[in-house]
Amino acid sequence: MNLALTSDLLSPMLVKELRQGIKSKGFMFAFLLMQGLMVFCVLMYLTAVVSEHDASSFNTLFWFCLGATLIVITPLRAMGALNQEIKSNTIELIFLTRLGAWRIVAGKWLALFWQALLLTSGALPYLIFRYYFGGVNIADDLLVLFYMLLGSAVLTAVGVCLSAFSLWLRAFVVVGVIILSVSLIAMSVRSSLGGPFAGTPPMDLFWASVLALIRAVLIVLLAIAWGASRIAPPAENFAIWKRLLSVAIIALLAVTHIMDETMLLLSGLVIVIPMCSDALGELPRFIPSIYIPFARRGFFGRLAGALLYPGWPAGVFFTLILCGIFSLIAFTGRIALNDHKIAMFAALPGALLFPLALVLTFKPRTEKVMKGYLAFQIAFIVLTIVGGILHDEFSSISLIPLTFFPPCAFILNLVEQREAADWIALTACVSVLSLSLLLIRMRPVFAKIRELERAAAGPPQQKFQ
Repeated sequence: MNLALTSDLLSPMLVKELRQGIKSKGFMFAFLLMQGLMVFCVLMYLTAVVSEHDASSFNTLFWFCLGATLIVITPLRAMGALNQEIKSNTIELIFLTRLGAWRIVAGKWLALFWQALLLTSGALPYLIFRYYFGGVNIADDLLVLFYMLLGSAVLTAVGVCLSAFSLWLRAFVVVGVIILSVSLIAMSVRSSLGGPFAGTPPMDLFWASVLALIRAVLIVLLAIAWGASRIAPPAENFAIWKRLLSVAIIALLAVTHIMDETMLLLSGLVIVIPMCSDALGELPRFIPSIYIPFARRGFFGRLAGALLYPGWPAGVFFTLILCGIFSLIAFTGRIALNDHKIAMFAALPGALLFPLALVLTFKPRTEKVMKGYLAFQIAFIVLTIVGGILHDEFSSISLIPLTFFPPCAFILNLVEQREAADWIALTACVSVLSLSLLLIRMRPVFAKIRELERAAAGPPQQKFQ
């Protein structure tokens, strides 16, 4: 095969982004900085080993430098991937090349991850050098490197997805991404020093790695679909992929046995809360082409559409299903349940639905559902924090009134506040009331959807010559 034609076999977006990325100052700076730090760490590590001093600090520094490059720098570079195209008004020109939204986002992610693989290949000689002269366990090092690459792939995909959102939301999420990145680096360092991997049977590590790979692939696909939905034309229904992938990721937690209870709970909430919020903040789209694939499959197609149509009405049912699956995993023994955990899972659907009910009550015809939804959620978070501070300073102030609001009740039970679990019946009543209000509000929307379904399922018009 002619190597000159190799680029023609790849996605045009991948070729474009990879050529520009490798020539960029950010990649060159990261590569040269990592090479210099690798040389310094390995030399210091070998010096400590030869002089029979403790070399663990240099081993920690080695993994920290590698992890910072893969898990911090690469995802932060991804934060501007789509935003640059949107700001420079070149996204429409890219669509003229007949590239779909999925291929555009996937090409940008793959180009960044390919650069991460190039950075990793530059570190492999130092791993082998440490094995021959430092007496380290190369199998453990490769396993840690594998998990770092998975973390880099996931966080880079999340960064590309977030680059299509507004600046204030990206700035808000960057803090969480940095905290998560530091946690992943710390976990990898502990693993290299004989932490969670030590003493684990090889087959358990193998299946845990396979499940981690599958979970990472699903999260990457979910992030790509979410980013593509932000730039796609309104006629494309990416809600199908976002919701099906969310269900698959949550269901996969049921077979992830090596993950402890806290990580299982946090991993589920990190998927459930953003995806349900995205579904609930989406406006319905009355475009016939969206409903044709469902309507032509009869009753079961329309039933699936009630969960997979874009817009908050289908998002309400999707939220109930996803929260139910996550709760089912907890109640099957994967999470040790107490009164606060039970109250937390009971308040979760209401915590997601209650702000939407408020938005549609005060502004039923608004087209800025997501902004109103997020504003109410932030207000409830602030209210809970302020209430908790006042309760700690003045014990006479009770937190019971906050349990009237499901988002506040969910947060209080998540942190296991003493009084919160006793008033879960009040929270449940408010949640049921919110659901009832949303069911009333969605009736005219589904009536219009039923008309589009009947038109789509009807017999094709005959052509007369």
